[in-house]
Amino acid sequence: LYKMIVISAALVFYFLSWYAIPRSRLFIAEPEKRPLDIEAHKELGERIAMMFQVEEIFVSTDLNLTSLAARLKVPPYMASRAINQCFHKSFSEFVVEYRIRKAEKLLLQDSQKSLTIEAIAFESGFNTLSAFYKAFKKINHTTPARYREISLGMSKNIA
Repeated sequence: LYKMIVISAALVFYFLSWYAIPRSRLFIAEPEKRPLDIEAHKELGERIAMMFQVEEIFVSTDLNLTSLAARLKVPPYMASRAINQCFHKSFSEFVVEYRIRKAEKLLLQDSQKSLTIEAIAFESGFNTLSAFYKAFKKINHTTPARYREISLGMSKNIA
């Protein structure tokens, strides 16, 4: 009886497998991925750029891909793809670049000379001073203080 049950169960599984494999997408070579909707990503990229330029959402220290996607009302993977395709950067590179550009503006504004480097870092959206220095030096190849000195020195020489 035991052998009969094992053999019949094996036969059932064998025939079910034989029936299911051709119908299963698991074992079929996946055709080339469908082309991404370039227009939709372009439109989403424009919306992201607008949010970053006009609303300056990048200064929020708790900004992440999920929160950006929630504001855009799209899934996070779609926001990520739009940034990758439109700006040729990852989300974190994109955010850091905007934060550094904001810091550069603050470093050069005459009215902001009273702000310390630390205040500018936090005003630009960085959580720590070390992250700010590392990102600033990576992009500008100099420290923020030296950047301010050089830029203000150049503007005095021009005037």
